[in-house]
Amino acid sequence: GNTDTMMVLTYDTVNQTAGLVSLPRDTMIDGVKQSNGGHFYKLNSTYAYNGIEGLKTEVSKILGFPIDFYVKVSTQGFVKLVDAVGGVNFNVPVNMNYEDPTQDLYIHFSKGMQWLSGSDALKVARCRQNSYFDEADSTWKVYDAYSNADIGRTETQRNLLTAVLKKALSQPQNLPTYYDIFLENVQTDLTASDLLYFAEKALYFDFSSGLTTSVLEGDGMVQYHGWTYCYELYPDKLLELINTKGINPYTTDITADMLTIAQKN
Repeated sequence: GNTDTMMVLTYDTVNQTAGLVSLPRDTMIDGVKQSNGGHFYKLNSTYAYNGIEGLKTEVSKILGFPIDFYVKVSTQGFVKLVDAVGGVNFNVPVNMNYEDPTQDLYIHFSKGMQWLSGSDALKVARCRQNSYFDEADSTWKVYDAYSNADIGRTETQRNLLTAVLKKALSQPQNLPTYYDIFLENVQTDLTASDLLYFAEKALYFDFSSGLTTSVLEGDGMVQYHGWTYCYELYPDKLLELINTKGINPYTTDITADMLTIAQKN
């Protein structure tokens, strides 16, 4: 299926800085033609059609540098990790009230600081719409939970992931448990030695001063080749973000000619 949440992390192990950026699911791409003659034009469809290597290629085009490694996490893996660290205290940014009986999915959280279990954390990470039952026509109606739609959800996801990782690294005695969860619930091209290397470096990471988080800026109301609600990136803002928010892995700036960004005109 599609990739619902996509992030890129650039980690400078020498200077102990990191940049984490969210790629909106509807980010507009030039599209890839399928054998049946069809096309897709949103980034989150890339994995379903062209696999992880295809997704890495598309992300590399957008950001202007190659993606070295990938980590694909199942939802249950995320739940198990949160439970393994003992849950997290998290400031839920908006009231969340969503019900979908067909999925047996019920999300109800009030805005504010609260303790989240693994299953709670997954619901908070997933929520992007609220719903209510309209008695007039006996149907469920939905509306955006965030004023800035899915972009608000990406910020919640980054903050939640940061909180979980911060707590996990504060409990180094549980690294074997985290490793087992990782092996059982994650697909990656990181080797065991890669994982050990990054884990050892990350034990000394200061989240308060070393981590910068961001989201690619754009317009999510664009129609592109008949596809609605495409997210068209702002090239100038994208370039600035890459070079100032800890995303660029190079010692020199990424330049416009290094980016491949789909534009409607």
